[in-house]
Amino acid sequence: LSIAIINILRLIEVYYFLRIHPFTLNYLKPCIAGFLSLFLIYLVVHKFFPAALSLLDMSLLSLFFVALYVLFIFFLKLEKEDEYILKLFYQKLISFKNGIK
Repeated sequence: LSIAIINILRLIEVYYFLRIHPFTLNYLKPCIAGFLSLFLIYLVVHKFFPAALSLLDMSLLSLFFVALYVLFIFFLKLEKEDEYILKLFYQKLISFKNGIK
């Protein structure tokens, strides 16, 4: 908690003296996607799994969470920088698949 407060105070100090704010609303997109995915997983667990979860159930729910997260990220629209990084990642995967390093 103290580290968070110190960082918030530093952020306020930088904005006060330099009028620079390092964050934009685009930083909220992953948070919103994560919270929505977590909320849906919570509903699924409490609706369909009243008893303890097995390892298989937790694995499937984890995959479901990742799928929901990716879906929400695409619904919230990717930024140009995000699309560029995904394009580079895809090209790297293709090059490894073809044996080029």
